[in-house]
Amino acid sequence: KKQRPDSKMTTVPIEDRVFNPHYKWGQKGVWVIITLDVRGTNQKPGSFEYNLTPDGDVDIKGFSPDKGRFNFKLDLFERIRVEDCKVTIKPREVQFRLRKLEARVSWTKLQKLHIPVRKPFEHVDPDYIDSDSDNENIDSDDDFADEFEAGNTQIRPKKVAPVKKEDDDFISRFLSKVGKAWRKNVFIPDLFDALMLLAALICAAWCPYTKVEESFNMQAIHDLLYHRHNLSQYDHNEFPGSVPRTFLGAIATTLAASPFVLLGRVFSFPKFFSQYIVRLTLGCISVACLAKLRHEVARKFGVQV
Repeated sequence: KKQRPDSKMTTVPIEDRVFNPHYKWGQKGVWVIITLDVRGTNQKPGSFEYNLTPDGDVDIKGFSPDKGRFNFKLDLFERIRVEDCKVTIKPREVQFRLRKLEARVSWTKLQKLHIPVRKPFEHVDPDYIDSDSDNENIDSDDDFADEFEAGNTQIRPKKVAPVKKEDDDFISRFLSKVGKAWRKNVFIPDLFDALMLLAALICAAWCPYTKVEESFNMQAIHDLLYHRHNLSQYDHNEFPGSVPRTFLGAIATTLAASPFVLLGRVFSFPKFFSQYIVRLTLGCISVACLAKLRHEVARKFGVQV
């Protein structure tokens, strides 16, 4: 066998190497925390620089003695308050605390919806999973040794929480709980939610009829809309079925659809128009529940789940 001639391996200098750092992100109240894994990052002046804009553009450049140079860019999900953002430089990582411009908006992903997740570099930070605990306005500097304001090299002073008056204590706690419940249950629909809603509306308008499993609930909604308090006319009395059924779902759907059914009566629309309204209302309720579940899963475990 002929032996191959020894090939000379070229070594790229560390200054010319370029790598993509792994990073993880999470959110806690009004803060979005991004942590870059740049092990061995040199902390000498000039080895690390960054630029933040209110529109959510993040540009980070740095140098690692072990891996080389990196250039990290992000187009964030929402706008941020640059003047309140903080940066922490640690021996093995660089951490950004970005303050949301819209405090009540929970980010479903780190970057804008049309930007795909940067796998395998992007991860969800389990230490910063948003919840409705009382640390929505966290501003503690205990975990940050070298905090700097964005675009400034001065150390950021600690903020002292204002003392609450006893007279306003009950009202403030009540309003705080109402605000937390509202922020927890309200979400901003995205394009995927709109597509699901469009598909449900097309199916309901294209095929407004029901199959046997749906006929009991549809008949209950009919009786609630047209017989109302006259319980003796309800179809359930004559055809109760072999399995007991609940009216709770029918009542909820009736309450949501009744204003539109009443409007159809005012304009003398045919009675079958009410079935269209009920089917469309039921489709909207189903899509809203699925969208809420999807957003909560994304908020707790990340958009990759």
